[in-house]
Amino acid sequence: MLTDAFFRRYEDVQLFSAFGEPYRRFCGQVVQLITDEVHKRNEKSFKERDKDPAISGLTLAHDRIARELGVSALSPAYYEHFVGLGEYRRKQWSRYLIETLIRNYFGTAPTENTDIDLYMKHRLSFVEQAFQIRSEQILARRVALITMLNNQSGKITGEELFNTMPLKHVWASTRNGIVADQQILESQVAELNERFRQARMPLTFHSNLIQMSDDALLEEELERPFWNIVADPKWANVDLQMKEAIDHRDRGERNAVSSAMNALESTIKTISDVGGWTKGTEKGAAHYIDNLVKERNGVRFLAVWEKDVLVKLFGDIRNAFGHGPSSGQPLPTLLPEQTAWAIDTCMAWIKSLVRRA
Repeated sequence: MLTDAFFRRYEDVQLFSAFGEPYRRFCGQVVQLITDEVHKRNEKSFKERDKDPAISGLTLAHDRIARELGVSALSPAYYEHFVGLGEYRRKQWSRYLIETLIRNYFGTAPTENTDIDLYMKHRLSFVEQAFQIRSEQILARRVALITMLNNQSGKITGEELFNTMPLKHVWASTRNGIVADQQILESQVAELNERFRQARMPLTFHSNLIQMSDDALLEEELERPFWNIVADPKWANVDLQMKEAIDHRDRGERNAVSSAMNALESTIKTISDVGGWTKGTEKGAAHYIDNLVKERNGVRFLAVWEKDVLVKLFGDIRNAFGHGPSSGQPLPTLLPEQTAWAIDTCMAWIKSLVRRA
């Protein structure tokens, strides 16, 4: 199975050079966070190691990245030691625990000939997977509980069922445990992002991906609220398209702005559909914007001036990048600063629209 690894997404972007003390500290801090907290062994609930989600989670993260790197193990899997006494003393090889193997991997210092950029990207790829897998484990438990309750009640479904379950219900403790684990994970993600800032890495983890972020204030005021808002499954396409936009931006690709505008268009279409305003005859973003600005019972979802701004945004930026130029005409491009502005503007619009929906 292919894994969308961080090092491959950013292989054409130079992020790291000299390996200094901040990076050494980061590697030590983040591996402790992962092995001692995010995927901490629970001997009380799982006597057998193989049945502990923490062990299976670490193993899965390791195996995914090892495969993408084309190796069997991220660091030596076996160690040599002696057993027995006297004439019965003999050499034996034993396999490292997965936690130890991963700590060894992060603790192995780069040599003089090590490519520091790859060294750090490979380890960040593991970090990303470890957090992704923990999130997937919690989501799987949530889905399993909802499925069981649906089979029993058959009355209400999905998140409504999960969030309105009365505390006296037999499954309430399970739900509360899932909620608690999700909150703990959120605090661990916050620590990871703080570790990025302390190490002066232009990175942030959100929506289960590590991506570039070079403006702490913008991240706090715009990006983090944006990712929280589009986390609802209803906005899955918006979430995916904006992630693509940021990946394209970070690699300096010209289609970054197209993906961002697609995310904004998906938002507008979804709101029109959910509101029951879509007629089926729409031919583009402008027609869907008309659906949002139309007055109904004296109320408009969008003000007329907002419609004008959105239509101009699509006309000036989206249309130029959404269609191929004629022969002899140059491909439209934006400066990096202009691309960043366009993505930030789309994020701000999406955040505003979703909050009203």
